[in-house]
Amino acid sequence: MTIELSADLLSDGRMEAADALAEQRLALARKLPGEPELLARVESYLDRPYRLVIKGEPQEGYLARVVEIPGCFTAGETPEAALRMLRDAMATWFEAALRADAPIPEPAETHYSGRLLLRMPKSLHARLAGQAARDNVSINQLAVSILSEGLTRLACQP
Repeated sequence: MTIELSADLLSDGRMEAADALAEQRLALARKLPGEPELLARVESYLDRPYRLVIKGEPQEGYLARVVEIPGCFTAGETPEAALRMLRDAMATWFEAALRADAPIPEPAETHYSGRLLLRMPKSLHARLAGQAARDNVSINQLAVSILSEGLTRLACQP
């Protein structure tokens, strides 16, 4: 079961308390003796293509989570900070699961070629071609840029 989390579920005080507790746990976990083999296994899990989701807004902060790993989430003041904190949360989650001999979910398998055939109205194609010419880029480069910007905006919406 997937549970969607939203930054507005916790008050500011509770969010700060949760952040402080997470920081204490991270500090404690870092003091534990880390066997080289265990740390290597944690790193191998961190290299896997897990799906990371960041949602939020500048005024409220950003919540970052790993879709496939239940309970693995953190928060940050910026998307970048939330993403950095998420890597620490993932490492702590993996280490705890490995120490407890608990199962670790696999990343969702997705394979994309990077190629997309897209049909659009002639008028939109003309507008896209005109803008690409003005920007001195290819239509593909412009379309990728516009899609990327739009997806970034969607990901940052609560």
